[in-house]
Amino acid sequence: MTSELLILYYEPSESGDFDEAIDITDIVEELQISSSLDSQPGQASLTIVGDQNEYVMGACIQVLDGDRGVFMGYVFTVSMSNEAKVRLTALDQCRYLKNQDTFVLEPMTVDALFKKICSEWKLNQGTVDSSSHTCKASIHEGKSIWDVVTQYCEETFVETGKLFIVRDNFGSLELRDVENLHTELLIDDVSVINQYNYEVSIDKNTYNQIKIGKDNKAKNERAWVVVKDSNTIKQWGVLQYHKKLSEETKDATLEKYAEKLLKTYNRFTQTLTLNCLGDFALSAGSGIQIQLDAIKSTSENQNYIVKSCTHNIKNALHEMQLELVMDRI
Repeated sequence: MTSELLILYYEPSESGDFDEAIDITDIVEELQISSSLDSQPGQASLTIVGDQNEYVMGACIQVLDGDRGVFMGYVFTVSMSNEAKVRLTALDQCRYLKNQDTFVLEPMTVDALFKKICSEWKLNQGTVDSSSHTCKASIHEGKSIWDVVTQYCEETFVETGKLFIVRDNFGSLELRDVENLHTELLIDDVSVINQYNYEVSIDKNTYNQIKIGKDNKAKNERAWVVVKDSNTIKQWGVLQYHKKLSEETKDATLEKYAEKLLKTYNRFTQTLTLNCLGDFALSAGSGIQIQLDAIKSTSENQNYIVKSCTHNIKNALHEMQLELVMDRI
């Protein structure tokens, strides 16, 4: 491990608290920490050598880089091999957002919903950024917490243009506006290790025609709103997005929703994947600037959001794999 890295293991006690920390830094051969915007919890995978102790489910794992808390989670999987190695997989607090329930919700903002969920499910709440949009009342039957929060985030994005994400920050569950997660970090040709791949596509999340509808059960009909960009349709053909909203949705909201979706998705996507020197300041949702000579002429801008991030630490070398998407916000 790197000289500043500290890895601590806490076994749960019968009282529900945790016993004293055990420093396992020296017996961890390899550490991988990953995060993603795809509604998945953050994960730490540790490969332990030369130790036959029994590791228990629910134990707490903390990873620190000097004074910076990098990861905090709980052991969900223990695996062993004939190579006398133990592999621990710890997931952060976001794992508990997979719990399913029935939700009957009054009109509220996404931040109010988030605080309500943290309180009711006894999750450790951290920073919560505020939203100005009040989402409509709704009922969600047999849905996961993450599904419900994601729906509120999507509605908020449509109405305000603000993109909110949920993440765990060293044991504190946060709801953040990605505008507040921009970093000062710059990745250029010097900092890139090995190779990178830059892709421009109209095959992924690109739409130039938006069709939004809602039912009118009283009249036994369905109303539709269609907005499109004739210029890009001539270039690319029709790439249609289709969605049905609830019957309670106002007609003006249908039009507004369709226009905002067209504005967001009527462009090609830019995805950049690369390996570079690791920096724990980056995780899923972070904003970063890219300056690579090979893509300057093709990229609309050099600002990207981290879609997924995997830190690999082995033999005192810290590298990271990043999947970056163009910042459309």
